[in-house]
Amino acid sequence: MLPIVHTLIPQVWPMTTGNVYRIYRQEVKSMDMFTHLLAWVKYVEWLLGRELCDTDYLFPYIGPNGIPHIDQPMDHNKVQDLINEFTGQAGLKKHYSTHCFRRGGVQCCFMHAPVGQ
Repeated sequence: MLPIVHTLIPQVWPMTTGNVYRIYRQEVKSMDMFTHLLAWVKYVEWLLGRELCDTDYLFPYIGPNGIPHIDQPMDHNKVQDLINEFTGQAGLKKHYSTHCFRRGGVQCCFMHAPVGQ
């Protein structure tokens, strides 16, 4: 199984630093970032009408008119606003933050993974 390797490079000159993440397909489909990330990349490329470049943000700022600004990162406050909107519409009363999503998958794997995996 081949990983997705996407290099995220800050938008500064000279571009000399970045991070490489190896994302593998998971058996639990709801937790399968590999599949969900591919779908997201295809969606952003559809919005742009072109393939993403190494200097594009994977999660760009998307304006109120739905147009992505690929040279600007999505703001943390916007992400939190979306989480608040989605959880509110789902009837969830508890406050959720980006931390819940960064750590939730690890907790799910430890709780529900078969012994030895």
